[in-house]
Parts: sequence; structure tokens; C-alpha cells
Amino acid sequence: MLSKLHVAIEGAVAVGKSTLLPKLHEVFLAELPNIKMDLVPEPVDRWVDWKGTNPEGSSWNLLELMYQNPEENAARFQIAAAISKIQSLNDSPGPAKIVERTLLCQEKVFIPLLIKNGFLSGLDQSILEQFFHMTRSMTGLKADVIIYLRTSPEIAMTRIQSRNRTGEQNITLEYLTNLHELYDDWLIYKREERNVVVIAIDDFDKVSPENIFARVMAHLEK
Repeated sequence: MLSKLHVAIEGAVAVGKSTLLPKLHEVFLAELPNIKMDLVPEPVDRWVDWKGTNPEGSSWNLLELMYQNPEENAARFQIAAAISKIQSLNDSPGPAKIVERTLLCQEKVFIPLLIKNGFLSGLDQSILEQFFHMTRSMTGLKADVIIYLRTSPEIAMTRIQSRNRTGEQNITLEYLTNLHELYDDWLIYKREERNVVVIAIDDFDKVSPENIFARVMAHLEK
């Protein structure tokens, strides 16, 4: 019988992570009543309302700043995102948790894309490399299973346009395509992680949280 479990949901922008996460959490709670499973969403609320005092006297919207001027803000956003994720995990010390995105996705997907696009200086890259190298030795960050929600960049683009989230107005189809390719390389083709369950999610209405749970449990039993 499981005594602890760390499940992470991964995927590019607008694949349905935040929608599916609470539904899947409910299924885990129902099917595994003997373990307490915490729900740890990606701390977007902290990113769009980063506390401090800027020249206008308010907090910062780091997500919007990053998309508006990635050359200036990409590196600081990556560090801020990692810090807030670690804080969220530390705030959920229970034996089991289901988490929206891992720190690894920053190393394997988002930072390589920033480098490809020329948004990180050599100094930025060095600082980020050392920072994330340090996080690898921290306990409680590694997932037992990664659920990779995979959809086409075109469908993700339509979802972004429909939800009209603050800070995402500058996202392009090219950006989503690059994210999609990097995620596929990391979790499918290069097989850098062996603990991956891939879920096709082009048609969100046909995705069953119960079926995903069953596939996760089957993967754990291998």
C-alpha cells in the first residue's frame, strides 16, 4: 500500500493543467483514502502580484514583464518562479502531493528556449545553471510520476485566445511550437525521464481523470 506519492502534471502553456489538476486530485483522494494528498498548483498568483515596492508603489506582474521584455526579465522570472515553487512545496509537507509543473521543466524546456531566442546573457545562463544545480540536491522536489499533457500548438493557441489571461497577450504560435518541441524532446524522444505517462489532450472533453489515475497506478506497478 502506498504511504507517499509525488505526482507532477507537466505540459506547455494552455494544455489544461490548471483545469485538470483539481479534478485529478479529487480522484486520488477518493481512490487512495489512506494517504493525505496535497494539491500544489503553479503559484501564478505570486508571479502576477510579486510583493515589493516598485517605482509606482505597487507589486510587480512578473509574468507580464517577462513576456513584454524577455531580454531584461527572463532570468529574474525563472529564479522567481523556482523560488515560489519551492515555497509552495515547503508549504505542503504531507506524504503525498499532486503538483503543477516541476522545477525540471525550467531546466529542460523554458531556459533552453530562452537561450535559443537570445534572451539570456552568458552571465544569466551561468547564474541559472548554478541555481538549478543547487536545487537538485534539495529533498522533496522530485516527482515519482510525471503526467505529460500533450496537445498541438494550434489548439493551445486557441485556448490562450479564449481565456484571455493577463500577461499572455504576447504569446505567439511560434513560441508555443518551440515549447511543444522541447517538451516532446524531454519527455518522449530523448527519454530523459523514465517516470512519464503521456496523455493526449487535444480533445479535453474526452479526457477522464479516472483513466489518468488508472494509468498512473499501472505505471507505478511496473
